[in-house]
Amino acid sequence: MATDFIAKWRGVNASELSTSQSFLIDLCHLLEVPAPHPTPEQDYMFERPISFSHGDGSTSAGRIDLYRRGAFEAYRRYAIEANQGTTNLATFRAIAKKYPHKQPEEILRDLVSSTPGAEGKWFAAAKDAGLFAEAAELATRSPTDPRTLTRAARDYAEKQPAFALAAGLAALRWISLGHGYDITGADVL
Repeated sequence: MATDFIAKWRGVNASELSTSQSFLIDLCHLLEVPAPHPTPEQDYMFERPISFSHGDGSTSAGRIDLYRRGAFEAYRRYAIEANQGTTNLATFRAIAKKYPHKQPEEILRDLVSSTPGAEGKWFAAAKDAGLFAEAAELATRSPTDPRTLTRAARDYAEKQPAFALAAGLAALRWISLGHGYDITGADVL
């Protein structure tokens, strides 16, 4: 039966919109699990409506391709590993783009917990998502690149002065502890 499934779907070039439900129904049959069905509770269905929350506090309407309440999510198992970027910020952005129904705070929390002892490396991701309080807190939990912190202090001095101050103080703290910066004669003069 698996070979029939593979043969049927290999090389299908149609859009996700036109084939996803047929594909998922066939996959359910292959796995011998019930296919989605309409229920008043909307607990197992295609195109379940949801509200996406954005970093700026706004929301927009959206849909989940296939929703089943209480079911295992691929996100929990694969999102971080499968979306590694060249920087932590790139990783955060890739996951946020792939899983738009996830709150930025939830994605950040998951990423931070995946790197115990290196929480500060997620400072730029938190800042980029507009999570300034979280970013400032991360900058104090573990070494954070002082150059990143000083750029944030400079760039947000007028827009987010409390955040800029916290970032600047964190930069000074990490420099004083010997992280990320070698003081030269030019710095002393």
